[in-house]
Amino acid sequence: MSYDWPKHGLGRLDGDSLTLVCELLAPRPEYYNPSAYGLRPLSMTCKWLRSICMPVLFRRCTVHSAGLNPNTDLELIPPSLRGHVQTITFLGPFGRADMAIYIDEERRRYLLPWPHKIKELDELRACNIASVRPVGEFLKNALQSMPRLHSIRLRLTKGEIPNRIAANMRLGVPMYLLSAMFSAPQLRHFSVQGMLCHPYDELLPPHLFPPSIPLESLVYDLGHNGASPQVTGVELSVVSLLLERTSATLRILELPSHWQSSPLHQMHLWTWPMLTKLSLHGERPLYEDGPPLVVALGRMPRLRELSLRFAEPTNTTMISPPIWPSSIKGSYEWPELERVFLTHPNPNDELYAHLPPSLQSLSLRCWPRHYKFGPEMRRFTGELRASWSSIVPCSSEMLNMLRRVRAPRLTILDVEYFVDTHDELLLRHIPLFYPHLKVLRIHRYRQATRPDICT
Repeated sequence: MSYDWPKHGLGRLDGDSLTLVCELLAPRPEYYNPSAYGLRPLSMTCKWLRSICMPVLFRRCTVHSAGLNPNTDLELIPPSLRGHVQTITFLGPFGRADMAIYIDEERRRYLLPWPHKIKELDELRACNIASVRPVGEFLKNALQSMPRLHSIRLRLTKGEIPNRIAANMRLGVPMYLLSAMFSAPQLRHFSVQGMLCHPYDELLPPHLFPPSIPLESLVYDLGHNGASPQVTGVELSVVSLLLERTSATLRILELPSHWQSSPLHQMHLWTWPMLTKLSLHGERPLYEDGPPLVVALGRMPRLRELSLRFAEPTNTTMISPPIWPSSIKGSYEWPELERVFLTHPNPNDELYAHLPPSLQSLSLRCWPRHYKFGPEMRRFTGELRASWSSIVPCSSEMLNMLRRVRAPRLTILDVEYFVDTHDELLLRHIPLFYPHLKVLRIHRYRQATRPDICT
């Protein structure tokens, strides 16, 4: 519906100027209350102004996840507003009616003397799962009716994932709803905070998911900064399937790393021709059977930003494993690489010698910072059931690493090390080989039982 364009006041502005006014008055994403700015009051003044404000006012919508439940009236976004929606945020846990009846192994053994009870509960569980399928169809049709939609955000949890997960906990996304989200052909960005699956979920057949999902960014955060949470094979299977079917188009990929059996082991099996940013964070994964990480990185030729923010578990050796071991003789190049963030660097890593001249930012540091491993930090990690250590190189090892980095365009350098006899040589080397530095951050520690920061 179109309205007459007034010839006075705001009507004298062209469409681009009016859109800019709406942008300035629009509520910011960090503010939950849309009336914090003046766009909503402006949209209520007249029909003409409302038609101007609607594309900005309704481009980001928040939906309470619990509303997508077969036991309630299904409501998402009114059809009259769907043409303006660009980003949908599903807030809070889903209803998980499919998890209302579940017999775990312990309860099944208890009910063995009454097989008819087990049969009744299994039939009721199958009915609950089937009841979610129409909800998936409703969501699929609703998302496909939003031509401007490009982003879906799942904010499933605000706190820590519990260490012990029960069947009645409302965790994860029902499989039919997950399939409906990825069936939207216009979807380009997907982010999730929390677990995608309940440990007792049953994986849908792969053919119910699109064979190719044209995502450009995938951000997956378990919302857990401590020790590895309880993540089962269903979660790993869904993430692996998602990575396989998005690898051809992904440009940004952010994943947690603290899994004992992780999809990171399979990343070398797929090609990543468009990937420009890779971020892995959490506890360092244990690569017992998988190839070194450089094999997967070698399949990302357009990489521009690499961030490996790993915490070192205490049950590992006194030195972190190299990303590129000397035993790997392959040739891998990243001609566009500009930013590298590595934690607890291995002095014998061959990666430093293969960093390109295009490098502009380099961080070789600890995570968390070594000075945080005092009593307060030990109490913090203990609360998260994490057991981390801090592996800090000395000046001579840091000097050996930087000597192999040929990056004349480097403008940002962040290093952390213990002082030894090569400290002066290191400090002379930095300005000599990186003359264009603009930001230099150094954390130096004395060699002592309790090191203090020198700089």
